Amino acid sequence: MKIIYESLTCKLCGSENIIRFGHYRGIQRWWCKDCRHKFADNNALPDMRTPIEHVAAAIVMYYEGRSLNDIPRLMYQQHSVYITPASVYKWITRFSKIAINETEKTRVGVGDTWIVSENMVKIVGKSYWLLDVTDKSTRFLLATKLSYGRATGDIRDLLETARGKAGKIPQRILTNDWVGYPDGIELAYGADVRHIRTLKFDEDADSTRLVEYWHNTLKDRMRIMFNLKDRDHSRLILDGWLVHYNYFRLQKVLNDKTPAEIARADFKFHSWFDLVNHSKYKAGVIKTEGSGTMTEVSGKQFPEIAIPLNDTQLNALPLLVSVPRGAGDSMFPRRKPKDSQLIRIVKKAVSPQ
Repeated sequence: MKIIYESLTCKLCGSENIIRFGHYRGIQRWWCKDCRHKFADNNALPDMRTPIEHVAAAIVMYYEGRSLNDIPRLMYQQHSVYITPASVYKWITRFSKIAINETEKTRVGVGDTWIVSENMVKIVGKSYWLLDVTDKSTRFLLATKLSYGRATGDIRDLLETARGKAGKIPQRILTNDWVGYPDGIELAYGADVRHIRTLKFDEDADSTRLVEYWHNTLKDRMRIMFNLKDRDHSRLILDGWLVHYNYFRLQKVLNDKTPAEIARADFKFHSWFDLVNHSKYKAGVIKTEGSGTMTEVSGKQFPEIAIPLNDTQLNALPLLVSVPRGAGDSMFPRRKPKDSQLIRIVKKAVSPQ
């Protein structure tokens, strides 16, 4: 029998010097003697009440095209939890900023043919152009920009952002016949890049299919853009959707992989849940396996002790146990002894015979 433990630590400071502090709506609450804060024993971030998986699910719904008013209704139907549109808006804003900052650290391996496309969108009654640069081979969205009139400077800035992400310039760029593209490409990349300006993309059927696929994908983004409040917020949502599309959204044309996987991006998160959950572990939660040895985990020494449990105790999981810091027999006290560490069993697995 292999037992996996989770050290009970303060959500805010990571201290193990915690005590029980009653229950609220059936959820155990704790008091930290070091930072003098109380917190709930649930799967939520320190400054939040909603579990991490529900926060991530709401963000996914939004970037898949659901409105802020639809998401609370769907969350209640699927998870029996009540949230407000204002809460969803705060989650989207907070974690989109984190995701955007994390992706700025990554580099991708893309091909030598890029496609520049454009779509018109209205924000607060004003018309804008959405300019996008997509890599043909990986479907990776290298850059997106909100432009008022598709000016040459906007096209140059868009292409320079794409070069910064890819770490190189392409050999050729496919565009439609808008007159601003030739000057914008030359300002950004010089005369070394071949510019193919034709609606049929040099009779390349694969490129035509890519453009059709891309415009179908943009329909989901357009549903989000209809309800945006201002241009500054639009910039954040556009960049957040770019992260969702590149790193988290599986594509059928890529055999159920993300563009980031095809482009070999060194991104450490695989979903919005991973990204939201990452904030939890900054408080010092430690997970270990019972082995009877001392192992360094996240810079701390934690005793991994295989605790024998009977069937009645296993059926009562998850349960709290107190383990002496110098090893020894496990105890199940109502209060935590001063010379012991409080842990919780979070998983069990039967060892193969």
